[in-house]
Amino acid sequence: MNLLLTSCVDEPEAPKVNLEESGQIQQVKSWFETNKSKLRLPKKGNNLRTDSQELILPFFEKEPDWDKFHHYYFPDGREVFEVSLSNATKYFPASIIENFPNENPEDYMVQNIMFVKHPTENRFDPLIARYYPSDEYSKNHQKNIAYKQIDQYWSGRLDIFTYDEHHFIGFLIEDGEIINTLSYGKQAEANGRISGDCQTVIKEVVWATNEPGSEEDDPYGYVVTYHSILIAQTTCSGSGSYTPTGGTQVINGEPYYSFGATDPGINCGGYCEYIVPVVSRPSSIILNLLTNPCASDIFKQLKKNSLLKSSIGNLNSMNNIIQLLDSANNFEFFIKNVDFTSPQYNPSANAITRARPVFNETTGKYEVTIEINNDYLNSATKLSIARTMLHEMVHAYLVYSFKTGIDGTFNSSLQQYSLNGGNDLDFFHHNWMAKYIDAIGYSLAEWNRRFGNSIINDRNYYDEIAWGGLSARAFQNGQLVWFEAFESKFPDQYKRTEVHQKIENENKGYYDSKGKPC
Repeated sequence: MNLLLTSCVDEPEAPKVNLEESGQIQQVKSWFETNKSKLRLPKKGNNLRTDSQELILPFFEKEPDWDKFHHYYFPDGREVFEVSLSNATKYFPASIIENFPNENPEDYMVQNIMFVKHPTENRFDPLIARYYPSDEYSKNHQKNIAYKQIDQYWSGRLDIFTYDEHHFIGFLIEDGEIINTLSYGKQAEANGRISGDCQTVIKEVVWATNEPGSEEDDPYGYVVTYHSILIAQTTCSGSGSYTPTGGTQVINGEPYYSFGATDPGINCGGYCEYIVPVVSRPSSIILNLLTNPCASDIFKQLKKNSLLKSSIGNLNSMNNIIQLLDSANNFEFFIKNVDFTSPQYNPSANAITRARPVFNETTGKYEVTIEINNDYLNSATKLSIARTMLHEMVHAYLVYSFKTGIDGTFNSSLQQYSLNGGNDLDFFHHNWMAKYIDAIGYSLAEWNRRFGNSIINDRNYYDEIAWGGLSARAFQNGQLVWFEAFESKFPDQYKRTEVHQKIENENKGYYDSKGKPC
């Protein structure tokens, strides 16, 4: 049975860092407004690459949305504020249109401005970061993306430009890990290999402007014109740290990338209005801490394919089931496997979700942690493990929703329902979650169809297994004590016992289980 612990590391009384950040972002804003007309590369000097074929996109004035920002530090200690850009002008590779046909890339690509605090001077040198997803999961997890806070399972392309749109460096990312570095030039020569582990191919960069186009380009008069240029994309793999143009240096094992100058700003007349800062590699937030390979694969399958979903379809955006499942799919939490041997754990539990989220001052987010019992993983079938993860994902989102006070119809009804459960979070969660049994059963069937490969012809079997963690809440005086929702669903004692035994068969990997061993 899955229990929800009510004790863990206490979170701070209030996220005071938000108040500090608010004052700091005002300093960045003030500096930017004073200096934004000067933030262009000098025509001469050590700070400008001499490669005349580098990609330089048309410049547009930047309008940061100061209410939407991320605050973090590079490994060398430099402070960074990454702020959303509210401008409509966006540049994107033509390939992104192929990945998501019949969709407007401007709706899901993210364009931010990174203000890197100079280590000694009172200045913030900006860069432009553009994030292009390559699959549905990544497209759905664009909302809170940042250079040092990429989702572990995000895949796509990240391009860094100078403030005045000279391409700096790009990265191809797969499941949160850099697989290639990229550089762009304007020469349109034949595809071919160049030095080392690099290859150059011809690509197209596209951008849109809000201006009238020809009747052919803008047949419906939407006043949107698409422009494009051919570029040479140089991709480097192998060493992983080689930069096609510009320089790379390693400090304490961390690769840093420069725009092409060994010491920016020295040979530009003594002082440069704009210095392109050296940047470290982007990094991801590691959410999957599972060391059990089988469990780790199942979690990735569930997350990457957003397999916590409803069987009734997204027909009503106000539907409580739809709202919770969509939110839980996009919600970030940590999951790990541990030995349930210390007194804080119930050794017979499959997993727990910590009842108190912990505020992370680095990311500015509340973190919810799911822990899975190693003994359970050693015996359970894959079907049972998938069910447990789906179950705990709902737990985690309920915990997060209560702590952050998410607005909306769902949270209002959730709060109202909680009045009937008193302060017993375990009682409240498990009886409330009975509303999602059909969704968990449907999700299990979808997971098994794609990944589980167990031959289960009875669709009802998934719905019955979905009651795992919601059937018996205790064993007292030789008798099982049922959750009220389970007892109401199965009023016949024989049927209750039969369903509970099916759940146990999967939990323990017994002979009568239908899932495959992990």
